[in-house]
Amino acid sequence: MLREFTIPRNPGFYESILSNSDEFIDYEEEDKELIVEKYNIKDKNFMVEYEYENFTEFKFDVMEALAEEIVQDINGQYLEYNEMTYISTDFTSPMFYNYGTDRGFALVDIPGVSLQKIKDLCFEKYLEGTKELIKDNFTSYDGFISNYSNNIDDWKQKSIFAYDYNELGTLLHILHSQIVSKDIWIGTIGEISNELKMNSYKRNFYYFNEWINEDDFCEQLGINELIL
Repeated sequence: MLREFTIPRNPGFYESILSNSDEFIDYEEEDKELIVEKYNIKDKNFMVEYEYENFTEFKFDVMEALAEEIVQDINGQYLEYNEMTYISTDFTSPMFYNYGTDRGFALVDIPGVSLQKIKDLCFEKYLEGTKELIKDNFTSYDGFISNYSNNIDDWKQKSIFAYDYNELGTLLHILHSQIVSKDIWIGTIGEISNELKMNSYKRNFYYFNEWINEDDFCEQLGINELIL
């Protein structure tokens, strides 16, 4: 059956390991040094700047990679004979980041027996962790009104087949955190981000008091391609 879930353990793109603020600085400085040395650049104001070709597309690619990684991990650990099959990803970004961050959603095809197993594991084997996460995520406070109960018994009594994407994502968060520690997961997110962003950028150059693209920069140097 087709089910959607909120991608768990997703830090979003604001003030997190996925933030794009200053993330290209090391690459920019390294490229600048190589270019100055290799092409004998004399302009003291010469600068290299990286930017995304399409930041929205990059965010989608990261969300998709996180979803696939989580599905693979949970299949391998818990659903060996009745795996869920990843189908697609979507995501939303807030207009302002004051009260929220980017959210990812994954669509999977999953057997009913596997859905039930996910619930049973969370409310039997990992009950305390499940109880704590539900209380942390779904307790109302000033500025936040929860649309979900923070009572573990309400979650236990509800059929897994009536769970929505946030509820299912919460259970998958519990299971995935048993497989992959927080530190290792942060490292995995960083690796995914680094790999994807290096295929998603373009370079601009500040050369003789103006910003130009890479093609124009190569033309200024009298070369066909910038090789570093």
